[in-house]
Amino acid sequence: MAPSVAQALVMVDELIVCGVTDVVMGVGSRSAPLALALASAEDRGDIRLHVRVDERVAGFVALGLGKTTGVPAAVVTTSGSAVANLLPAVVEAHESRIPLVVLTADRPDRLRNVGANQVIAQSGIFGSFTRLAVDMEAARDLRPQYWRSTVARCVAVATDSIDPGPVHINAAFDEPLVDESITKELPAELAGRPGGRPWTADARLVAGMSIQVDEALALLDEAAVVPARGLIVVGDHDDDDAVDLVDELSDALGWPVISEPSGRSNGSRAA
Repeated sequence: MAPSVAQALVMVDELIVCGVTDVVMGVGSRSAPLALALASAEDRGDIRLHVRVDERVAGFVALGLGKTTGVPAAVVTTSGSAVANLLPAVVEAHESRIPLVVLTADRPDRLRNVGANQVIAQSGIFGSFTRLAVDMEAARDLRPQYWRSTVARCVAVATDSIDPGPVHINAAFDEPLVDESITKELPAELAGRPGGRPWTADARLVAGMSIQVDEALALLDEAAVVPARGLIVVGDHDDDDAVDLVDELSDALGWPVISEPSGRSNGSRAA
């Protein structure tokens, strides 16, 4: 099996293990191993694959999927200027704290800074707008632990319960980019953790730091003293039940509500 093929198969498998269900893919040649690995995963029913020709559109489709589901979608592009077209979506994900995994294919080191066509400095291209940026070197042998741990760590950072946002994996792929094993079952030596567990145990993959509104109400009922003055802040959400609960909490406490336009709260008079 060609190292680049093995790398792509393992990275896609670890994305699935970490809970990624949707991948938006642009077109191009350097990302061919990822594209074929993703197509094979979709055929097995492991992911939903969305193909978009325009990378700017691909970035915002992935952003919307992450915003709607709360689960990071991955957006995959080939090398060169395709990567730069993702910047607007990455900035939006950063500012809105939407989980997003940006996976860009790149040329190997030997083809960088030598005047080759469509080679730009992709590593760190999004600057401070990512929570984590990793430059993954081209595979020269089989290193499944490195590939899996990198993907798992990036998904964990993207889904951090306190500060979720975009992460960038810039993965170099060397030729040959494809071989006949790209659509076959993953060999045992490339398999992940038993039981379908993520390679890296990270609490950020399962943590839930916020308290549900109905739980907050129960806690306030049990409290001996409730502050006379307070404020309820409602952020962006799509929970229909939360709207009535926020109003109920506001009426019970006499606290005003400040809400994002997308928070859909009716607001409340000040106490």
